[in-house]
Amino acid sequence: MSLQFDPNLILNTSIGFLFALLLKFLLDLKLAIYAVKFLHFLPVRTLFRSNPPEIKGEWQQSWFVKSSTTFDTDSSRQSAARMRQLGSYCYSEFHSGDDTYVLFGKLDRDQFVGEWHDLNDSLGYSGSFHLIVKSGKQMEGKWIGNSKTTNEVKSGDWQWVKK
Repeated sequence: MSLQFDPNLILNTSIGFLFALLLKFLLDLKLAIYAVKFLHFLPVRTLFRSNPPEIKGEWQQSWFVKSSTTFDTDSSRQSAARMRQLGSYCYSEFHSGDDTYVLFGKLDRDQFVGEWHDLNDSLGYSGSFHLIVKSGKQMEGKWIGNSKTTNEVKSGDWQWVKK
């Protein structure tokens, strides 16, 4: 009995393994936000053997604050958002007022935890969030962040409903 090597099989397996290793490396660094933003369409559940809830898709988000001169109407605190998902990592952009914000986080069972910030102003509004995923169609939780107009930390409820 002779052992034969198939170079195509070895090459394809090696490429797949190296791609998964590179992707995992990118996700572990701060480059993860770009990996999820641009590679969200890849089927990675089999690569990482994780089974997080699927929250990708179109959502309606609304957040609440007790007092704000900048975001004083309900319409300035709610918008549509497209959630992109790559394994346990998720990325979304949403609008509040005239600004665009980025949300990036990681799913751990039914918990979605991460950061949000102003897309175009590195010194602008930013903070973190903790949401509970309810059946993949609704998320509720809290946000916390800085107010660039009053120089204080504020917090409030945050709701996401899948369209």
